[in-house]
Amino acid sequence: MQAAANGHDKVVEVLLDAGVDITKTSSTDFTALMYASIKDNLDVVRLLLERGAEVNEATHLRSMPLILAAERGFTEIVRLLLENEAEINYTSSRGATALGYAAERGHIEVVCLLLERGAGVDTADNGGTTPLMSSVSSGHVETVRRLLEKGASIDQADNDGYTALNYAALNEHIECVRLLVENGADMNHLTPDGSMPLAASCSLANVDIARLLIESGAAVEVLEETRVSPLVAAAGNGLLDLVRLLLEKGADVSRTFCGGLTVLSAAVQEGHTEIVELLIEHGAAIDATLDDGSTAVMMAALFGQPEAIHILLNHGANVDLADASGKTPLMLAVQCRHVEVVKLLLSAGAAVDAKTYDGETVLRLAGYAGNVECARLLLDSGADVNLTGKNNCSALQSAIFNGHIEVARLFTS
Repeated sequence: MQAAANGHDKVVEVLLDAGVDITKTSSTDFTALMYASIKDNLDVVRLLLERGAEVNEATHLRSMPLILAAERGFTEIVRLLLENEAEINYTSSRGATALGYAAERGHIEVVCLLLERGAGVDTADNGGTTPLMSSVSSGHVETVRRLLEKGASIDQADNDGYTALNYAALNEHIECVRLLVENGADMNHLTPDGSMPLAASCSLANVDIARLLIESGAAVEVLEETRVSPLVAAAGNGLLDLVRLLLEKGADVSRTFCGGLTVLSAAVQEGHTEIVELLIEHGAAIDATLDDGSTAVMMAALFGQPEAIHILLNHGANVDLADASGKTPLMLAVQCRHVEVVKLLLSAGAAVDAKTYDGETVLRLAGYAGNVECARLLLDSGADVNLTGKNNCSALQSAIFNGHIEVARLFTS
């Protein structure tokens, strides 16, 4: 076996003449033919085959010489094995054929040879992955081209419901995307987990692929059950030009998605102010609520986005609209210690003595949070320090219970 692996054909010949068992396997279950195949030792492979080595012998993992050689791109070894009746569509333990392995690694010569000899172009592995999907995922454009020329099923889905185009978009291989689109791939295929190629590209902030798909006619609006909207993804990633293009192509700025998420909320929470302005110009509802009652202003308060707050307030956002628990934007800002946001909300007239539905007050939340500046701003704006809330507890008690001594001193001064 060592002689076979090292390409010493004369030594192999002497050993065989001396009666060495050609079928003997190593501790890894490899035969001499397998070792010669993975080392690209053509003369040794030829000699072993002439002496009767079993061409379709496989390991316990179902690796056999043809698969081992194809995986490594050894064209002449593959050719010789095929000439000696290697089983071309034999599958490994993962269910992949020699073509699947060669396609995954972009060995174009081996791929062409296997296809010419009749390899199953759409034979899928245990996960439903076809050679085309494997090649696309790795970005091997010429291999993809050859598989398509040989009739590979372009829209076949794997066990997870993903097609070749889904994988091309997810792996950001733009030339593969282009080739698949040119060959008629379904650009709007929806996976079971709610992803489409365009939405995936927007989520990955890949503007070039997203633009290619849009300009090729991909739907900018999505089916009701989808979880990812191209517009939401683009807005959340701050892709201003892409958001503009999607809007020009008819994307609905008012649609809501998982949890009631709006496009405006997605842009606001990330602080993409130019996109916030653009969405409002296109009719985004400023006080639209998520499933939990949150508004865009609340999201801006929660994530500490003062510039977004300023824009929303200038366009008439309701500063005191409460969520499903009764929390207002001011409460959220105080709780998260976003001082600049607190200043903005107070200057816009936010109610300083508002209570949640279970009796929590703004000042008590300041006591919990322990931010002296937030507490001072509330007091300067007229917050009632003696107002009690949940469990008849005051703001002072809240500060003391949570060990915020400076805030407690402020409340007693």
